[in-house]
Amino acid sequence: MCALRANGLVQHSRVLDGVRLLMDRQLPHGGWNYGNTRVFGSELHRAPESTGAALQALAGLVPSAEIRKSIDYLKTEARRVRTPIALGWSLLGLGAWGEAPKEAPDLILQTVERQQRYGAYDTSSLALVLLASAAPNGILEVRI
Repeated sequence: MCALRANGLVQHSRVLDGVRLLMDRQLPHGGWNYGNTRVFGSELHRAPESTGAALQALAGLVPSAEIRKSIDYLKTEARRVRTPIALGWSLLGLGAWGEAPKEAPDLILQTVERQQRYGAYDTSSLALVLLASAAPNGILEVRI
């Protein structure tokens, strides 16, 4: 969806299908996981990574009222998570909606500094959190 949108194809059928799919999979209490919303009658747990990715993809395509619970969930989680993938997607998703926390640079720095304790991050994980640092309003603002 983001690649099509970045190339001016906002009304492409795949973008519209993606919006419908993501909105269908949004959890009733806000956020997204990695699949269905319910299994064996129970609502699944939401995850910051998938929630951030979904919010990034949906930015500007749906009214904010339809994803408000998801934004509120992620605003809380972004201040708590310290893995590069969770934080990176959280900040990208929130930034795309103009909701990135003011302390985002400090959160990124804390996450990067954790390598001293836990070891080096793999390149793709580190690249994601650094992208969030360079794109505070989401990935669609990045131009190469």
